Amino acid sequence: MSSPREWYKDNFLFSTNPSLIQPSAVNAAFATDYVHWAKPMEEALLKKMLDNSLCFGVYELPKTSAEIAGTLPYCP
Repeated sequence: MSSPREWYKDNFLFSTNPSLIQPSAVNAAFATDYVHWAKPMEEALLKKMLDNSLCFGVYELPKTSAEIAGTLPYCP
């Protein structure tokens, strides 16, 4: 398997690194009607699945150091 790749565009990070994906967030998505074809699963199994998959994530980067420190509320 090739090593993860990352790209930056404007205020976004695009990455194939599965370790950046939060299994709890994936399970939360699986629990919604929007992802009706999947169901939440045990977190260890989900992590194994992600580690063995080609993953693509898009992440909004913080605009200020205060956002990094967590002193401002996150508003997507």
